[in-house]
Amino acid sequence: MRDTNDREEFRIIAAREVIAQLGFNRLYLCPDAIHRIAIISFGDTTVVELPFTPLTPQTPADWKEERIRLGNEITPKSLDATHFIAAFAETKRLFDELPPVTDSSLPRKRAVLIIRGLC
Repeated sequence: MRDTNDREEFRIIAAREVIAQLGFNRLYLCPDAIHRIAIISFGDTTVVELPFTPLTPQTPADWKEERIRLGNEITPKSLDATHFIAAFAETKRLFDELPPVTDSSLPRKRAVLIIRGLC
């Protein structure tokens, strides 16, 4: 058993599944979509597991490689208490660092997904 407060690694599984679904969407449904994802782990501190990273698969083989590489960036850890305010502050910082949209016909949509594991 790992020294973590998410022993079943539900948060890691969920984050990897979100990555997989966004890549699938780009590859098979919306090839012109521009998807970026960032993953922040949080507890009594915040850890940027994955800074904003574009998901740009061109072929299923490319996507398999990219999906595995990105999934490996997310690791189990024990971060003690859950401090949502710090997580939202880090999220805002990452959003603020994104470059501006240069094509006004492509509105930027933002989403925040919170996954809370079971202890």
